[in-house]
Amino acid sequence: MLVSRRFLERVGPMREEYFLYAEEVEWCLRGVALGMKIGVAVDAQVMHFQGASTGSVTDVSRRARMPVYLDERNKMLLTRDLFPRRLPVAALAAFLLLFLRFARRRAWRQLGYGLQGWFAGLRNERGKPVWVAD
Repeated sequence: MLVSRRFLERVGPMREEYFLYAEEVEWCLRGVALGMKIGVAVDAQVMHFQGASTGSVTDVSRRARMPVYLDERNKMLLTRDLFPRRLPVAALAAFLLLFLRFARRRAWRQLGYGLQGWFAGLRNERGKPVWVAD
């Protein structure tokens, strides 16, 4: 992701309280709300090793706590921060999607992680979770 100095001066830095996941989405949406334009380099090629930092894997029943928890929590935080009136609908949709993603695959542990994150987002808990090692 490349941003101009003007973008950074106008929008400010990414919000550290998201800690991981959705911070760049929130940042860009803040910029758009301030009239900034978002561009896409359609011919760019990027190598991205999904889950390399967090241990997230393609098999949902083997996903670690942190990526599942933070993904769900930060969806709620982003909605709370930028679209607060839509939070009830987004929360219900996210709740249902959790069950569709994890319960139907019998990934019960991951469903629990997701529900913990979902509740944390609704409670407006921010920053690095206390259970994440330094």
